[in-house]
Amino acid sequence: MIWQRTTSGGPLASVSLLKLADQKAQAIFDNCFKILDGPDAPNVALREMDRKVILSLENVNTKKVELYN
Repeated sequence: MIWQRTTSGGPLASVSLLKLADQKAQAIFDNCFKILDGPDAPNVALREMDRKVILSLENVNTKKVELYN
């Protein structure tokens, strides 16, 4: 079951989102529930300091990367 709701734009905006979710659900069903095109992982940058290592995530502001913090 799919369900979508917007916070603005009225009922018609929710219907538009519902149509997008329906297309994604149908594509997954047609592909036997295999992930079609998953998100890319962000790049991890290492910075070595005195007695510590700092890890930071890079390349996170693209549409293909999940929203990591």
